[in-house]
Amino acid sequence: MPTPIAHAVGLYYRNTVDEITRKHITIGRTLLSWSAFSLLAGVVGILMPWPLVQGIALQALIWGAVDAAIAAVGLHGARRRIHRYPDEERAISETLRLRKTLIVNGWLDVVYLAVGIAVVGVFHRQPFPLGNGIGVMIQAIFLLGFDFGHAGRLPSAGPSWYSSQV
Repeated sequence: MPTPIAHAVGLYYRNTVDEITRKHITIGRTLLSWSAFSLLAGVVGILMPWPLVQGIALQALIWGAVDAAIAAVGLHGARRRIHRYPDEERAISETLRLRKTLIVNGWLDVVYLAVGIAVVGVFHRQPFPLGNGIGVMIQAIFLLGFDFGHAGRLPSAGPSWYSSQV
């Protein structure tokens, strides 16, 4: 139970792990799960005798590896923060930075989707490149929902007393 003063200024936490650290862990685990699925699908698909499926599988392998590396770095950073004493100003700053990062990544996902569509349009008669374009589109669509979805669950501004200049 927080003290009346701590409650009045919002300086309380459920335990020593603040909410932004929990969010980083959730995002990292979700991305790691997607990367594991992509890698597994890529390995299975690359062994198939169809060039279209092999193209999709190649993209699954590439994106799965990149997503796994990003997730691992994010989870490592979050786990290092678990035992720090909660700091509300740091948590607000990290929350706003995470939201901004997710929004930037979301717009990059729009670009990736456009690239995938362009590849499909240009190579619509060549199975392997067509599969690569479809593979990029699949990854971009997932990441688009992932990034904008997580960003939408975070506040767009800190409380009125918070100043990012501090």
